[in-house]
Amino acid sequence: MTLTPTQNINYMEWLAPFNPFIYINGERGKEVHLPGFPPTESADRQYFGVGDDDSNLTEGRYYKTAINLPWAINIPTVWTYPQEQTSITEAYYFLDEWATSGGVDHTDWYIEGGSNTDESKLYYQP
Repeated sequence: MTLTPTQNINYMEWLAPFNPFIYINGERGKEVHLPGFPPTESADRQYFGVGDDDSNLTEGRYYKTAINLPWAINIPTVWTYPQEQTSITEAYYFLDEWATSGGVDHTDWYIEGGSNTDESKLYYQP
């Protein structure tokens, strides 16, 4: 994506319908998309349904676990991520309830503070 010098990336609309994705360790076939978005033709189909992945290509189910935890998330604000080796569900208490409800419950799960987070498990830059 090419931005003109006057565009501020923080104020751009980053919501679907586009399908952003990354691939892992330089391996083009190991794609990770937002949940529900399809892989590209370059994705290696052998990785679907392996381990915790509950993708089902024939049903159009992509990049989720069996309880709907996503492989990637698009957070609409600046966000404090968990410390290394800390599960996101340990740092953000309601992510799993948000995911299992299909995004209906706890829509503010990613907002830091209050009863949403265990701040001792978040990474704060020194």
